[in-house]
Order: sequence, then structure tokens, then C-alpha cells
Amino acid sequence: MANALHTTRGTTDIALIACGSSKQDLDDGETVPAKDLYNSSYASLKQEFSEELCDDQLILSGEHGVVEPNEPLTTYDASLRPQDDSYIGDEAVAEWADQVCVELATQLHEREPVGTIVVLATSHYLPEQVRSVLSEYRTVYPFEEHDFDGIGDQMGWLRKTIDANESLPPFHTTTR
Repeated sequence: MANALHTTRGTTDIALIACGSSKQDLDDGETVPAKDLYNSSYASLKQEFSEELCDDQLILSGEHGVVEPNEPLTTYDASLRPQDDSYIGDEAVAEWADQVCVELATQLHEREPVGTIVVLATSHYLPEQVRSVLSEYRTVYPFEEHDFDGIGDQMGWLRKTIDANESLPPFHTTTR
């Protein structure tokens, strides 16, 4: 993967991508790599961003926690958004956040030295304890840094940034 973030040489830049509600229609028991499961235009742009501008990626799945891009998954219906019909519930979200903290800390440690983590996720995937794990690294939150009016604006920014294929503009970051 080409790394256009231009962070410190010898470090790994990682995209942390939230899953999507639109998934491939698979037969019972059929699996695909996690990076191919989510099939919306929005998910495809986040995937393309990761492949073009980062060295690696991790996916935040509402069902499975932190997922490697090539991890085989089957279709599922679980959401962290309270307004969705597939919302997993407050208690399950709290358990999910605890699980994600452990998995994320482990995954990031295995990828040391980490350069920049680019978080392509909304607040539903970023409870305070997850942000605490991320605060140990240089982390950027482009969807929070811009005054986006929704997914359409996020998609426009992703497309423009991918097409420019250059380092990201400066963001407010948390650093170690």
C-alpha cells in the first residue's frame, strides 16, 4: 500500500474504519474478508482511503469488535446507534467498548511503531474509553475536525483527499 501520510519513516500509519450497515448478501455460513463485506459507496471510499493513503487498517465492527481487514466475516445485523432497529442495547455497547479497548491496544501494540492513526468513524464507535486507548498515539479525527453536514460531505472529503494522494492537512491530534 502506498503511504501518502508522510509521517515518520519506519512507522505504520493505520486507518481505523467503522463498519457499515450495508453488507453483502451472503448465503448462510458464507464468509468474505471483512474489508469486502461492507458494500456501500461510503464504506468503499473509506476502504479506498485506507489502501491508498495508509499502511494498514483495522475495522470497528458493531458485532465483532476490532477486525483485521482480511478476517473472514459473514453478514450480521448489529448497530451501536440507538436510533437503529438493530441497536444492540446500552449494556451490550458498554461491553463492546470494553472489548474494543483490549483488542485495539493489542492490535496497535503489534503494529509498533505506529505513526498516525486516521479515525474514519463517528462518535458511536468512539466512546471515551476507546478514545483513551487512541490518545496513546498520534491520532487524527478528520470527520470531527471538519464542519461536515453529513455522510455526503465526508464522502466528498474522502474522494478529494484520495484524488490528491498527498499528505493529510494538519488536524488537531492527540499524541503520546
